[in-house]
Amino acid sequence: MDGSVDLTVYVDIMQASLLDALIVHDMNCNVIHFQQDNATPHTSEITQGWFDLNPIEHVRYQLKRRLNTYLTRVTTKEELEAGITNEWYKFIKNGCLKYIDGMPARINKIIRSGGGPTRL
Repeated sequence: MDGSVDLTVYVDIMQASLLDALIVHDMNCNVIHFQQDNATPHTSEITQGWFDLNPIEHVRYQLKRRLNTYLTRVTTKEELEAGITNEWYKFIKNGCLKYIDGMPARINKIIRSGGGPTRL
């Protein structure tokens, strides 16, 4: 999607598309674990009740860190896409697996904290 997603668009997508998809596929909405990142629409008061366990935040951070090591700063969309693609294929196997494999421990921390923050 080109452009930005504000709170209204995000909530519309979640209420219409996500819930409809769950119903169409006969999935129990009470046992679904939904992951979000820290994008502005996801951090609004209305969406704060939804869990945020998405390992993609760590992956994005690592990609951004790698892009920041480039001698020449990325200035165009094409350069950004090329840089991300280049770094993604270097990172994907070991880097992503680290975050995915750590997910059970993260979920256990959330359960032990009663659904609240796991660190301050």
